Amino acid sequence: MSPSAANAHLKARTRTRAGVKAAGVLVLALLALSAARGCAGQAQDDDWDASEFESAFIDGDDEPDTPPPPRQAQRQQQKVAPTSTSQATNLDWDDSEFEGFPDDADTVVDGHAPLRRRQPSAQASSSNVRGKLGYIPEAIGGVLLLLYFVNYLLGSRANEALATAFAREFCVDGGFFPSQFSLVGVATDEDEDPSVLARESPCEYKFYASGRRFCEGLLATLSTKPRQDLGKVLWNSVASPNLTDTLEVEVYMNEPMEPMCMAVAPTKEAKRLHRTLKDLKAFASELSSAPDRVKSRFPTSLTIVSESAALADEIITDHLVEKVFGTKNGAWDAASPYFRSMHITDAHPDSSHARCLKFVFSMPAARDMRRLAPLLEMVTHCVDVVSRASLPQAEKAKAKARRVRQEELDLKEKRKEHEEALAKKREQKRADEIAKEEAMTPEARAKLEEARRRKELAKASRKGVKVVRR
Repeated sequence: MSPSAANAHLKARTRTRAGVKAAGVLVLALLALSAARGCAGQAQDDDWDASEFESAFIDGDDEPDTPPPPRQAQRQQQKVAPTSTSQATNLDWDDSEFEGFPDDADTVVDGHAPLRRRQPSAQASSSNVRGKLGYIPEAIGGVLLLLYFVNYLLGSRANEALATAFAREFCVDGGFFPSQFSLVGVATDEDEDPSVLARESPCEYKFYASGRRFCEGLLATLSTKPRQDLGKVLWNSVASPNLTDTLEVEVYMNEPMEPMCMAVAPTKEAKRLHRTLKDLKAFASELSSAPDRVKSRFPTSLTIVSESAALADEIITDHLVEKVFGTKNGAWDAASPYFRSMHITDAHPDSSHARCLKFVFSMPAARDMRRLAPLLEMVTHCVDVVSRASLPQAEKAKAKARRVRQEELDLKEKRKEHEEALAKKREQKRADEIAKEEAMTPEARAKLEEARRRKELAKASRKGVKVVRR
């Protein structure tokens, strides 16, 4: 794949995804607008005025502009001009109009049925609550949902832009990885051009490469910040304000590799690796200083955890110090913001391959992606150095003895865990049997004891029987 074709392929994929996302945003906006209009129309329907229904309940009023009569006049008018029983029972009366009257008055006025006040129903009370709150909860929920989807689109686009910048700089033809490996990317079909990056999630991308001497392949995992998740963005701003985009490069080595275990990292990270990684904890120890050959040029902020000083002297070459770790030529000043750790081992506990080289870098901004070039060159340089490394016979014998002893300890630990699991299973089975016996009736319990006794007798009798062979 040529650089122009790869760039066109990446641009086409970006434009397609951007179009799909824009269409999704437009659909969501239309749905939100229609929901808002429906809520507004329903709110207008709910805000009715009681004066609109006066004509439906009051008969015989020929003068609409005259003010209403006093309270006593209204009562006299009700006596003179009686209404039907159905109209009277459907009226909603005000409490102030019946001052002085008992609430349970059932007296008949002028031969008419008594007027009773209508009690407010549960539906009316809920409508009053709705009138007070309006549609504020629904509006807040809609705004939060819209903000989440907008943040998802913008965050996914930012992560994709960072991954695209990395691919254009190092993964296409003419970049670093195609110059070091014969096959880069992933092809789903034999006739299809391989994709440069494999998108695992909106915040994780993977890059595969193979076809180089001394190693089976390379896996680079680009883990960006979860910019697409609004909840994680808010949480990380408080819990992990220093969270950065990381690039994790794993190189799986071939069979011929000396027994070695070593890590280089800033002091705090080196202590964490030494405490958590099983191989470093079992085989390696912190060195007091860098090898004498490069001690004056090696950064004091870095700590070396190695099986032996001879191994560190074999791996940390002059070329590595000059390109990455050099303090006098300014190489470390350029690499220190992005270097996080380097781990070389033939017994990796967390990888699918035991012989593994693992490098962790912090990602720069998309416009500064070129600054990763010296660190990626360090990866392939360490592949060549590790494959050609030759330890002294004494150090090699000690390393092999440590691994044999660790295998024996691992075997004992597994056997102990297996025995503990069996004992726990037997205890659980016995507890279940006891609980079952307690729930039995006395007759069933007696039958069970009799069956156990017969079983023990049969077992004892079989031990005492002699088998005669002819």
